[in-house]
Parts: sequence; C-alpha cells; structure tokens
Amino acid sequence: MSEITELIRANIIAIRPREKSHVDFTATSSLVVTGVLDSVGVFALITFLEQHFDIEIPDDDLEWKNFETVAAIERLVVSKLATTASSLT
Repeated sequence: MSEITELIRANIIAIRPREKSHVDFTATSSLVVTGVLDSVGVFALITFLEQHFDIEIPDDDLEWKNFETVAAIERLVVSKLATTASSLT
C-alpha cells in the first residue's frame, strides 16, 4: 500500500459517519455503496487532500467516480500532483 493510499484511508476512517465505524473497506471497495463516504465526507476529504498535498481539485473533478474507491481517490491525487509538478518545470 502506498503512502498516499494510507493517508487517504486514514483520513476516511477519521471522517466516516459514526454508524459506519464498523465497516471495513479496501482500496477497491465502493465507499459510496458501503456508506463510508457521503457527500459531506467528500468535501471534508477534498479539504484534507488539497491542504495535505498542496493541490487543487476543481469543480470539474467533483464526480462520484473520482471518490468511489480509495484507489480512484489516489489516482486523482497522483494526477493532480503530476499536473502541479509539470507546471513547475
């Protein structure tokens, strides 16, 4: 598991609804179907990702497919990090 995956997973565990604290999930589990991540959780997660990784997640990327799984969220973060890095060179 990558460091990015671990950070995303830890943040989701911290912000998930209390009634979902018993639900375990993997990098490919649907966070939406399991109820681990709801719309409020997505916005809290976006705030964390933007601050922690110093990236911007524009409105165009606010699609459920980008937040369906930990793996999808990691892909989004990695793509934003690559965009940020390429704009610096």
